[in-house]
Amino acid sequence: MKHLVILISVILLKSCGSAQNVANVTNDQEMNKRTAEVVKMNVTYNATTRGFFERIWLEDNTIKFTNDRSLQEISSFQISEADLIELSALYSTITIEDIPSLEPPSKTFAYDAAAIATLEVIKDEVSYKTQAFDHGTPPKPIARFVDKLIALKKAMEKQ
Repeated sequence: MKHLVILISVILLKSCGSAQNVANVTNDQEMNKRTAEVVKMNVTYNATTRGFFERIWLEDNTIKFTNDRSLQEISSFQISEADLIELSALYSTITIEDIPSLEPPSKTFAYDAAAIATLEVIKDEVSYKTQAFDHGTPPKPIARFVDKLIALKKAMEKQ
């Protein structure tokens, strides 16, 4: 009888330990899922005319931007996890290799009716840059990403 009590105690202790291991594995999987949702991005958005300049760039989890052509006055902010996940999701929908061949929906920049804009993505040390497009009217495959980038910059300016 004594051996039976000891055996049952050992089995119960083992099962409690394995329950703890299952909880740890579940937490690790959640953390890996969250980490996998964030993609490393190296992106630069430029918009310019004779009287206007805007550069926004992403490096890891930081957004930097300036309206100074000489790049002397640069604002830099950490991106929140929620915004970073959203940007990563939008970034993941873009076929990076197709960026140079994207056709702009309009070309009013050609006669100074809009600022000239470009988006450059550096992936695996290779640069992919769009053709010039109107600031505020990016090609459709990158439109949601560019719009989110500009909205994030505007939100950070208010801080």
